[in-house]
Amino acid sequence: MPKILKATTGRTSSPHAPAGDRSLLRRMNLLALLQRMMDGPQTLTQLADATGLSRTAVDAIVDDLVPLGWAAVIDPGPRVGAGRPARGFRFRAEVGYIVGIDIGPHKVEVQISDLAGRDVLMTRAEAGESLGAAERLRVAIDLVHSALAGAGISLDDVWVAAVGTPGVVQDGVVRHDLEMVGWQGLDLAAAMKKALGCHVVVENDVNLAVLAEHWLGVAKEATSIVYVLVGNRTGASIMTAGQLFRGFAGGAGELGALPELGWLHSQEHLSGVVVDGRELSRAEIFQSAAAGNAIAADAVDRFSNAIATGVAAYVLALDPEVVVIGGGVSAAGASFLEPLQRHVQERTITHPEIRLSALADRSVALGAVRLGLDVVQGRLAAAVTHASAFPPPSAELLTAAAV
Repeated sequence: MPKILKATTGRTSSPHAPAGDRSLLRRMNLLALLQRMMDGPQTLTQLADATGLSRTAVDAIVDDLVPLGWAAVIDPGPRVGAGRPARGFRFRAEVGYIVGIDIGPHKVEVQISDLAGRDVLMTRAEAGESLGAAERLRVAIDLVHSALAGAGISLDDVWVAAVGTPGVVQDGVVRHDLEMVGWQGLDLAAAMKKALGCHVVVENDVNLAVLAEHWLGVAKEATSIVYVLVGNRTGASIMTAGQLFRGFAGGAGELGALPELGWLHSQEHLSGVVVDGRELSRAEIFQSAAAGNAIAADAVDRFSNAIATGVAAYVLALDPEVVVIGGGVSAAGASFLEPLQRHVQERTITHPEIRLSALADRSVALGAVRLGLDVVQGRLAAAVTHASAFPPPSAELLTAAAV
């Protein structure tokens, strides 16, 4: 939230302040009030208490947000008692939408949310490993159009499409990826921009997952997080001081590429596990381990030990508050978490809490929505700082101002 430039009447405290300063002060206060409304409906008193502005100043300033289209007056309902019902306002989150897109080697998922991050619609489609880049893109684009139609939303109302993909991403281009056919070197941002027409941002999928955990998941209170994806593949992402850490070229968190860590072949510990003459699936292995089967428990212990080596490397290097384990293994529960914690602690000096994600396979698409919201809020703040008037709600914000 921007710094509140306090005034008691909607004007600067000095009558001799330059007109430009007074205009900027008012725009900044408008932005502060609007961001407070993004957290939920607010009365004038609540806005004044939260921002430190006088109630009179808030009353004068907030009335500008309604005709602009950013805010709406809340019906106060029937009068109770002798007093006048409190005036309330809400953020008009429905003026625009964010589309979060998770394009993976096995499926595509689309999450549509409004500008307050509220869930509108989520859908998915299968996309097998054998698909080429053009085919995979077509699945993603068709799914976006289908989702928007299902939600009754026009593509013109989409402000940002945020895309998550495996691999190292820099400037919207997939610089390194060995998982999906024809994907490495793809200018994914340009391809999606051409197909959808809206503003597009692209980020590594595991990076988006840590954003989701910090926003809606099991690490909301933490500012230093390591997220480890453990599923069909294993990868990690890093948040420090509440911000995603990408590194110089977008490759931070790729320690799993080191063969010495054992992540590349960790899934082999869950293959060929036979109990009572039958080979178990991964899910059955964890279930049998939880039920006390010694063969399954040994397989899970070896798998946990392999994952723990990489987790311990992150803990020793970064000393995070929380380690979040996501991906398919997050559904395994204590049968995986307990041996993992034990093996990590055997290798580390400090012992952060290790938590299993509750977002399941939605974390990437939800993180993409969070990234899209951050882009909108950054561009709005830039426009407020540099424009001569407070901008109306429009997707043009994404092209009219630079972050």
